[in-house]
Amino acid sequence: MSVGADELARHDIGSHTRVLIRTRNSAFADNAEFVRDYTFLAPDGAEYLADRGVVLVGIDYLSIEQFRSGHHRTHRILLGREIVIVEGLALAGPPAGVYDFCCLPLRLEGLDGAPARAILIEQKQGDT
Repeated sequence: MSVGADELARHDIGSHTRVLIRTRNSAFADNAEFVRDYTFLAPDGAEYLADRGVVLVGIDYLSIEQFRSGHHRTHRILLGREIVIVEGLALAGPPAGVYDFCCLPLRLEGLDGAPARAILIEQKQGDT
């Protein structure tokens, strides 16, 4: 199962530049074993977000890419456009909406990724 351009087009992304994708993956949070058929962002979904000026995409499982895709197109599209990828988010609790998102990765030399503390802060009506 994937999230593609058609699925994303059904949601009003507007001018938001940071998009977090909550999927059925959120139900896997307590699984001790890796789920191979997790929901991922399809390459056309990555293009859709990139074309709208998104600068950060987060998803609720360990990878934004299809398991053993072999082509890594989703990663290549996003990273090629300098779009930050945040994986492994716990999104089961918060309802869909507009939030402030703060992601504080550990600074680890020589790596292309790092563990991070990520938090959502609900925006009150009238906040900008």
